[in-house]
Amino acid sequence: MSTTCPKCNYTRQPTDLAPDYECPQCGVIYAKFDPNFVRPVSASERARLREQNDAETRMRLTRMCLTTTPTVPNREIDAVIEVVSAECAYGMNLFKDIFTAITNTVGGRSGAIQNTLRDARRQVMTELRHEAFSVGADAVVGVRLDYSEFSGGGRAMLFVVATGTAVRLK
Repeated sequence: MSTTCPKCNYTRQPTDLAPDYECPQCGVIYAKFDPNFVRPVSASERARLREQNDAETRMRLTRMCLTTTPTVPNREIDAVIEVVSAECAYGMNLFKDIFTAITNTVGGRSGAIQNTLRDARRQVMTELRHEAFSVGADAVVGVRLDYSEFSGGGRAMLFVVATGTAVRLK
């Protein structure tokens, strides 16, 4: 695929030594001259950029601050974006129900239920980060977790909802 300079109309040649984002004749950086200019990208470069973007996205997601407070400590909020939420529903299987019934009878803590609650909380917080990231947020303030149980017909479901306000930080 050939590239034509949006300024001087020079068409790149395979022998040109200038970087592929710069015109070999006039030296203009294509994207700076024409913001709508899209340079051709090879398949290998596309794959490299996708991997780089995935790594940057994972890093931003793990660093995103989720807090129950109305502000982020030592940071100033630049803009409130919107309310975000995430939901998870977990089925409580027959074995967990049996072990819970035994624990209810003899007393003590139910490790199976605690593990399910922990997994549900972690999953819903991860999904809340993804929701905030998708709207361009740097943090989520005022996070609230709500737990509910739906049961009936011999079945039980644990429902966890996380809500908060997505914000952009200065």
